[in-house]
Amino acid sequence: MRASHILLEYRMKWPPSKQSHPRSREEAQLVIEGLLGRVLDGEAFSDLARTYSECPSSADGGDLGRFSFDQMAKAFSEVAFELEVGQVSPPVHTEFGVHLILRTE
Repeated sequence: MRASHILLEYRMKWPPSKQSHPRSREEAQLVIEGLLGRVLDGEAFSDLARTYSECPSSADGGDLGRFSFDQMAKAFSEVAFELEVGQVSPPVHTEFGVHLILRTE
């Protein structure tokens, strides 16, 4: 499968995260919900990923390329592989932060 995502990091207290991001989980959730609303209102997912995502994939509009189920965090894959092509997920929390996922293939 292939997907793009927007990742927002937040403060986490447990490994494997070494994140010391100043944003709380609740703040990240509010921001990602706002971004989801913007996507659903017609804004380009790739443009929002370039501006807001805190992942190196942001330079490519959030494109993660092709991947298998086992290559991503379990919670991410469980949602991503259930999406239809063109569908955007609700917010998904993983050990990396909170994501919006757009299935592209």
